[in-house]
Amino acid sequence: MTPHGAGQDAGEQGAAERRRPLVLRLADTLVIALFFATVMLAALPMGANRDWAWAPIAVALGLLAVLVAAGFGAGRGFAVGERERWPLLVLIVCFGLFVAFVLLQGSSIAPGSGSTWLYFAALRILGSAHAAVPDIAIDAARNGLMKCIACGLIFVMARAICKDRDHARTLLVLLVASAALVMTYALIMQVTTHNCYVGGYLKKQGVYDPRGQCLMSGTFVNSNSFACYIGMGVVAAIALILAGGRRESAAHFDGHDIQRLES
Repeated sequence: MTPHGAGQDAGEQGAAERRRPLVLRLADTLVIALFFATVMLAALPMGANRDWAWAPIAVALGLLAVLVAAGFGAGRGFAVGERERWPLLVLIVCFGLFVAFVLLQGSSIAPGSGSTWLYFAALRILGSAHAAVPDIAIDAARNGLMKCIACGLIFVMARAICKDRDHARTLLVLLVASAALVMTYALIMQVTTHNCYVGGYLKKQGVYDPRGQCLMSGTFVNSNSFACYIGMGVVAAIALILAGGRRESAAHFDGHDIQRLES
């Protein structure tokens, strides 16, 4: 698509949005704001890093996904373009296989595993036990699956809402700001209490030794999640920098540049 064609499509989309009633435009803005708030604020309080907090987050994302599918926040909802059908289909198949594997681990129809004897031992000692399943920590697997489904909902809604470049840029800016806030908190806690506490919650196992150094983890309950989130913030910052350079190059490009290149 040429820049002229892209600008024409953007103008047509803007005109279509202006033709929408004011109430619908306000509803679009509210849905987008709620989506951004759910994604960005989830990492800030410690509760959003706990398994019990993902249930209301997943429910909120599901309700927002229904609104987006109805056309709020994204004019065409979850419409799929011709060029993205196959990549999305492959992604959906991979995600479906992942979910199916998790469900298989928690079912009794899967082949026996090394932990099967634990179920028989429980049956012998307690008199009753669940059927043997490959996953010995079913609750943890279900909690992890709930988080992954919530992340899938975030991807689907971000794909629809962030087709608008302004929305995409806003999402990246909010992600960078959230990561910066988490990093600032991590540095403060590292200097003051060796980062073993989030509020009154002790993350370090065993007896707390003030002289012991804890790994930096900010508002998260482990260092791996903290590092992943900070890495996402760094990637978002790089994307904003590169996007700014591309816009600046496009702003200084005109027909005279083509003539100079041809000569």
